[in-house]
Amino acid sequence: MAGLVAAALLVMSAGAALAWVPGVRLPRGPLFRVEGSQLSVFCNVSALDETGGLDFEWTLIRRSEPPVRLRLVSTRDPAFAHASQRHRVLSTEVAIRRPAPGSVQLLIGKVRKSDEGDLECSVPAADGRYRGEYTALVQLKELSVLAEVSVAPAMFYRGDTVALLCNASLGAPLEDRQMSVGWWGPGQRLLASLDRRGVRAAGDGRTAAGTELSVDRPGEMCFRLRLHGARRQDQGLYRCQLALWARSQDGHWYQAAAASSSPTTLFLYLTLSDTLTLPAVVGAVTSLSVSIAIVAGVTCCFLRRLRKRRDVQS
Repeated sequence: MAGLVAAALLVMSAGAALAWVPGVRLPRGPLFRVEGSQLSVFCNVSALDETGGLDFEWTLIRRSEPPVRLRLVSTRDPAFAHASQRHRVLSTEVAIRRPAPGSVQLLIGKVRKSDEGDLECSVPAADGRYRGEYTALVQLKELSVLAEVSVAPAMFYRGDTVALLCNASLGAPLEDRQMSVGWWGPGQRLLASLDRRGVRAAGDGRTAAGTELSVDRPGEMCFRLRLHGARRQDQGLYRCQLALWARSQDGHWYQAAAASSSPTTLFLYLTLSDTLTLPAVVGAVTSLSVSIAIVAGVTCCFLRRLRKRRDVQS
């Protein structure tokens, strides 16, 4: 009987020990960020009866040969940071926050190109209930967004429907992200925009000359602006601005990156009716000047003859 009790106590102790083994959880990666943007990453520990005494450490592992480990911040050691990261910690550009006993948040105020690599969240065992160091990794990658406006076809005439294309280029797949676009015309006027859901947002819907506009998305990475019946006053510089939206860990959408294209000049060629109008106007002006010259010449001759007659009579 005593043996059975001892065996039962052993099983209970083993079960309690398993319950104390932490599971370190990080968001699913990779995490894409544009240089200069903010980063917030939560690290949570599960499968613990009591989590109040846990400490957390964040380390950046650069994917080089060999890998380079750079200590960032810790909840237990203010001097934990690597020498190359210490000034960022002192200025709070890199910080750690504990929102709950079993959770910490890594905050990076401005992501740098050198931050690319694996972020490691570790929970060192210090209370004797379990041994070892429990870690989880999530990859951080820099995101580049490019926008370019093109006119297709390259030649338009006055009165045509002009199509301007805004093509996006990303340094990462678009999955789990959305894009929005804004179009600006001559005079830096906001013409039209689409939000991340593809719904028409800000913009007048017409150019300053009153030309009707429409916007759509013919491709996953392409947005189109149409000017229906373009007028001479619609000529000028056009550009687009793209914004990339990502979903945070709490389910909210935030703007992760943005890019603006270089201005593109829209020039409208004259139509056939426009070219026929010019010679007619020029001809009218020429004939008018010739008529004035003839009338002036006749008048001068008549006056000379009249003067001679008067001289003879006198």
